[in-house]
Amino acid sequence: MFSFMPELRPLIYTSNPIESVNRGLRKSVKTRTIFPNDEAVFKLMYVTMQRLEAKWTMSIKDWANALNQLHILFPGRLPNSF
Repeated sequence: MFSFMPELRPLIYTSNPIESVNRGLRKSVKTRTIFPNDEAVFKLMYVTMQRLEAKWTMSIKDWANALNQLHILFPGRLPNSF
C-alpha cells in the first residue's frame, strides 16, 4: 500500500463505504425470511443497491488529483470521461 501516492492511500485503506453497503444489504435480506428462488434474492440486492447508491452524495476529497494518479498508474483501465 505504501507504494501508492499519499493522495491514493485514503481511498484504499478506508472501509467505511464497503461496511455501509454490507450493512444495507444484510438489513434488506434480514427483513425477508423466505425467498421463492435465487432470482428473487438477486432482484432484492439490485433494488437495495439502487437505493443505497441514491444516498451517496458526499464527494471524495481531492478526487481529481487521485483520479489523475490512477490514470498514471493504470493507463487504459479507466475511461477518460467521468
